[in-house]
Amino acid sequence: MASSEISATSSSASHEASSATESAQKTQPSKNVTANTTVSSVADLKKKAPEVYNAMLQGIAIHICQEMQHHQSRLKQLMREGRQNAGQ
Repeated sequence: MASSEISATSSSASHEASSATESAQKTQPSKNVTANTTVSSVADLKKKAPEVYNAMLQGIAIHICQEMQHHQSRLKQLMREGRQNAGQ
């Protein structure tokens, strides 16, 4: 490997590492966030406690999926009963 390739590779790796560090710092919660911290909006929650915000979104998504599954199951049962009743 030529020396120019080595320096380009190390420069690229250095840039990626600093980019990853900046990204991690943006997603880390503020050090002064506690259980008593109040938020006035969802945007404020996302800013002050991104981990809590992400957990909240995940919980909402799971709930929506469970409700959809329940409704799909109920519709399936109704369709099955309708086909049985149509044959009688």
